[in-house]
Amino acid sequence: MAINTEPIDPAKIKIAPTTISSTNNCAVHGSSDTPHLDRLLQSRPEAELQGLADAIDSLRQSDQCAKCAVQAAVTIITGFMGEVYTAKKNGKLSKDDKKALKSEVKGLVMGMKEGIKSQKKEFKSR
Repeated sequence: MAINTEPIDPAKIKIAPTTISSTNNCAVHGSSDTPHLDRLLQSRPEAELQGLADAIDSLRQSDQCAKCAVQAAVTIITGFMGEVYTAKKNGKLSKDDKKALKSEVKGLVMGMKEGIKSQKKEFKSR
């Protein structure tokens, strides 16, 4: 299974106006805590999202080693982050959008960090 890891041209990023749709609901907990990030991710090209799914699937099917699968996923994610950074610098995002995205990403990262720390403690206690 081949994974497309070609970088996407930052000039092609399209960010919608700052209005956030209230229809962004999660099946698990209702209203989304990250509407700005949701909107950006949901506007991604289908091929890019399929590339992430393929990277994860290749681990399950043992098509690739873990290093190759993770590198493919990281390449896609860092490409997206580069596009967001470029959009911020080029003024395609409003100041309010920048603040909201920063807050949403920070909240997600803090949650992941706490989860990793708790798992690390659990593994050490074994």
